[in-house]
Amino acid sequence: MSNTLNIPESLQFYFENEQQASAIQQVIESKSISIGLTWKEVEQYNIAKVSALTTQLDYWLLMKELWDVTWGKALASSVYKEVDSEDYEKTYSAESVWDDCFYKTYTFKENVICFKCYADDEGVYLGFFVESPNEQYDISNNMGLSDQWEKPEDDERSTQKGIIDIKGKTEIDVEPLTNLANEVVTKLNEQV
Repeated sequence: MSNTLNIPESLQFYFENEQQASAIQQVIESKSISIGLTWKEVEQYNIAKVSALTTQLDYWLLMKELWDVTWGKALASSVYKEVDSEDYEKTYSAESVWDDCFYKTYTFKENVICFKCYADDEGVYLGFFVESPNEQYDISNNMGLSDQWEKPEDDERSTQKGIIDIKGKTEIDVEPLTNLANEVVTKLNEQV
């Protein structure tokens, strides 16, 4: 599995500037077509809607691929057990991942461990947390990690901004994130 991920053209366009991102977001959020449009405007709207939804799908596919080459690779030989797919409800849909993140949840002993990835116009990120019984986050909050990990915020750890920039890129080398995922899984194996 390569550490280089290709950025789909739709996402290149989306991350290029705020105006383009805003226009795509507006189309995604539109629930119905406006009344009183000309046939040409209806055609343009439908084309824009399909393009926006393609961008959303491309994001889901990219985040899944990112998860696979980072967390997935690091967890390949771990003893953690992924939770049943029913527990995800609708959070693995393209819409949910677009609005939040791509994640998978695992259990080990009595701990719930969530591993996620997401991107915005400032870069590509990994995140995780360990929830112990009684909703305690001491394990992930107190892990001694490299400086490329932010301090816990709302009981979650995320990578620092600027590790991997996505804006203006046709591909990204995610090896730094792969190394950070390995760092976390290695430290978790020592603690849980």
